[in-house]
Amino acid sequence: YSSVCSLYLGQFVGLEKTYTRFINKVKNSMQSEPCCPLCLRTFEQLSDGEQLIAEMEAEIRRCPDKRKQLDKEIEILTKQQAQCLSLQPVQELVERLEQTDIPNIKKDMKKLDQEIIQLKSQTQEIEQSLSKELQSIEICDQIKTDITNLDRFCGEIKEFDMKIKKCQEKMGINDKGQKDRRTIDQVKTETNQLQSESEHIDKELQTKHSQLRKQQDLVQELRESLTELKNEKLKLSNQVGKKDRLDEQQKKLQEQNQTLKEEIKDDEQALQPLIMTAMQEKQTELRTLTDAISNFEDNRSHDLTELRSSIEKLNQTQKQHQKDLSDRRSTITQHKDDLARSEIRYRQMSDQSQLFTKQQELEKKEIDFAELEEKTHGLKLDTLTREEKKLRQEQEQLIKEKLTAIGRLQTFEQQIKELQDELDQEQFKNANEKYLKHFMEQKVLEYTSQDLEKFYKVLDQTMMTYHSQKMAQLNKIIRELWRTTYRGTDIDAIEIRSDADMDNAIKTRRTYNYRVVMLKSNSVMDMRGRCSAGQKVLASLIIRLALAEAFCLNCGILALDEPTTNLDFENINGLAQALIEIVKSRASMKHFQLVVITHDEDFVDSLGRSAYAEKLYRVSKTPTGYSKIDLCNMSTFGH
Repeated sequence: YSSVCSLYLGQFVGLEKTYTRFINKVKNSMQSEPCCPLCLRTFEQLSDGEQLIAEMEAEIRRCPDKRKQLDKEIEILTKQQAQCLSLQPVQELVERLEQTDIPNIKKDMKKLDQEIIQLKSQTQEIEQSLSKELQSIEICDQIKTDITNLDRFCGEIKEFDMKIKKCQEKMGINDKGQKDRRTIDQVKTETNQLQSESEHIDKELQTKHSQLRKQQDLVQELRESLTELKNEKLKLSNQVGKKDRLDEQQKKLQEQNQTLKEEIKDDEQALQPLIMTAMQEKQTELRTLTDAISNFEDNRSHDLTELRSSIEKLNQTQKQHQKDLSDRRSTITQHKDDLARSEIRYRQMSDQSQLFTKQQELEKKEIDFAELEEKTHGLKLDTLTREEKKLRQEQEQLIKEKLTAIGRLQTFEQQIKELQDELDQEQFKNANEKYLKHFMEQKVLEYTSQDLEKFYKVLDQTMMTYHSQKMAQLNKIIRELWRTTYRGTDIDAIEIRSDADMDNAIKTRRTYNYRVVMLKSNSVMDMRGRCSAGQKVLASLIIRLALAEAFCLNCGILALDEPTTNLDFENINGLAQALIEIVKSRASMKHFQLVVITHDEDFVDSLGRSAYAEKLYRVSKTPTGYSKIDLCNMSTFGH
C-alpha cells in the first residue's frame, strides 16, 4: 500500500511540472493569439485565459500540501509495516512450533512411551531373573556353614596325616629295637583304614572345593547382573525424568504458543482499522484521480477522433482554398519544423486542430451565404408581400393583446388596493409580524427536530461504542479471573456474548440478549445445560466480580455469601487465590473491604495464608440458643 502512495506522490510531482509547462504555453499564446494549447480553442475574452491560469496555479499551490499529506501517510504506513515486520519473527516462531517443534516433540514422546513400555517389560524380566539369582544367593548363604565345616575337616585331616606319619616313624624305630604291643597286621589294618578314610575325605574336600568355586562364580555373576540391573533401572528413571521434562516443556510451549497467538490477534485487530481506513481514503483518492485521468483520456481521444474526421474534410476542401491558405500553410509548416524536435506529435495535432477551426469557420460562413442566397433567389415579390401583410397582422394582434393586458393590470391594481385597505383594518394589523413569528417558530422547531435526530444518532453510536468497549473490558477481566481460579482443563475461558434484539427493538430504544459461552481451543459453546453445578457457581462468582470491577467506580465493598458451594477442592483454592490477588491489587484503596460469609473452613484457611487477612468473625450458638460472635486470629483458627 505504501508503494501505491509513493506512486501517487510521483504523479503529483509530474502533475506539477505538466501544469507549469501548460501555464507557460497559455501565457505565450496570450501575447499573440489567446487559445488553449491543448484543444486550440480560442478564448472569447482574455479573462478566460487568466482564469484558467489562476485555476492551474491554485492547483499547483495545493500540490505541496497534498505531497506533505502523502509523505505523512507513507511515514505512518511505513511504521505500521515495520511493526508488522517486527511481528514476523514471532509469527515464524509460532508456525515453526506448530509445524515442526511440537510435532517432533510429540513423535519423541511417542517413541519414549514405546521405549518405556519395552523397558518396563525388560525390567519385569530382569526382576524375575534377579529373584532367581537372589534365591541362589540365599542357597549359597545356607551352604556357607557347610563349607566352613569342610575347611575345618580338611585341617583336621592334615593333622591326622601328620600324626600317622609320626606313628609310622615310631613304628619303624620299634621294629629295630623293641616289640610293640600290637602286631604288624593290626597296624597295617589300621593304616589301611586311615588311608581309605583320608582318601575319602580328600575326595569330599575336592568336591566341596569345586562346589565352593562354582558358588563363588555364581555369586560373582549375580553381583554383576545386579549391578547391570541397577544401571538399567537408573537409565529408566532418567528416561522417565526426561519424559516429565518434555511434558513440562510441551505445556510451556503450548502456553507460549497460545500467548503469542493472542498477542498477534490483538496486534492485528489494533492495526486492521487503521489500515482499512487508510486504504479506503487512498482508494477514494485513487478513484478520483483515475476518473480524472480517464475523463482526460476520453476527451482527448474524442478530440483526436474529431480532429481526424475534420482533417479528412479539410483535405477534401483544401484544393479549393489553396491560394487563400498558402500563407497559413507556410506558417504551419514552419511551426511543425520548429517543434519537431520536442513535441512533434503534439504540435501536429495542435496545428491540425487550428487549421480545422479556421476551415470550419470558413465553411460555416459559406453555408450561411449559400442559404441566404437560396432564400433571396427562391422567393418572389408576391410571396414577400404576403409575408409582410401577415407580419403586420401579427403586430396588430400583439398590440391588442398588450392593451388587454394593460386593462387587466389596472383591474389587478384596483383589487390590490382594495385588499390593502382590507389589510389596514384592525383585525389584520401586524399580520406580517405574526406570520414571521410563526414562520420562525416553525423553522426553529424543524431545525430543532433535525438537530435532535443528529444528536440521537451520535448518542446511539456513542452508546454502542461504550457498550462494545465495556463488553471487551468485562470479558478480559472474566478471562483473567477464570484462568487464575479454574483448575480444570476442559474449559479454557468463558465470555459473555451480546446479541442485539432487532425484532423487539423500538426506534428509540435498543435491547440486547446476553448469554454465557465457554471456549475450548477454537470451539465456542453455550454454558447453559452443558456445565456442572460447580462450574456454574464459579462462573457466576467470576461474572459478578468482573461486573463490579468494570462498572463500579471505586468499588469499596465486595460481599460474597457461600462462594464455595458445589466447588471442588482445587477450584476452592483457585477462588481463594483469585480473591487474594484482588485484595492485593486494591490494597492501596483506603475504603476497600472484602466480606466473605462461608462455612468452609478450608476456604478460610486458604485465605488466611495471605498477609492481608489477619482476623475473622466466627458466629456460633451458645448452649442457651443465642448467637455469639467471636473475633478470632487467622493463625489460631481451626487449632
